[in-house]
Amino acid sequence: MAKRNRKIAHDRDLNLENDCVLAKMLEVGAPLTLAKYLEFAYLGNPPDGIEDDAEFLASVPDVILSNSKRVM
Repeated sequence: MAKRNRKIAHDRDLNLENDCVLAKMLEVGAPLTLAKYLEFAYLGNPPDGIEDDAEFLASVPDVILSNSKRVM
């Protein structure tokens, strides 16, 4: 029964409606980098130190954190 409740680590990357920032980045062909994600997420004005905030980083899709070139 425990196996049914387990989630795949990349669920949030594959389910783009849950991450509108990533969806927009893919729509416009933006590089999938953390710097670009922050620019999109905070409309060009991210708070100082946000790239080091563990709680924020936990919400960032794995494809951004891994510096991947594409989403599979």
